[in-house]
Amino acid sequence: MNKFVFRQAIENGYRHFDTAFHYQNEAAVGRAINDAIKEKKLNRSDFFVTSKLADHHKEAGTPTKMIDHQLEQLGLEYIDLYLIHSPWSLVPTDDLLSMTKKTDENGKLLMMDVAPTETWR
Repeated sequence: MNKFVFRQAIENGYRHFDTAFHYQNEAAVGRAINDAIKEKKLNRSDFFVTSKLADHHKEAGTPTKMIDHQLEQLGLEYIDLYLIHSPWSLVPTDDLLSMTKKTDENGKLLMMDVAPTETWR
């Protein structure tokens, strides 16, 4: 995704950005925010950034890894609001950064049972 779309949004007064692993927009949003901070003398606190935990990143220990990855993509020190993107959990692939989903022989997504309390822990 192109950072210039987000830079134009900032020029137009946008200060809340909604990102997610699945949207693949974190790097572009982060670059636009960081550029605006440097060029426009805005502060990080002028922006509100939301991101989300993907449906195949719910097992214990994985959310922390993904938050770290997403912060790195954003180039920011914190995310203002972090949500679980969906109430269901999918079986993760071997590569957590893959957008590919595991399916059965009929192409049906493979689900797994992960309690939200395990995810948040």
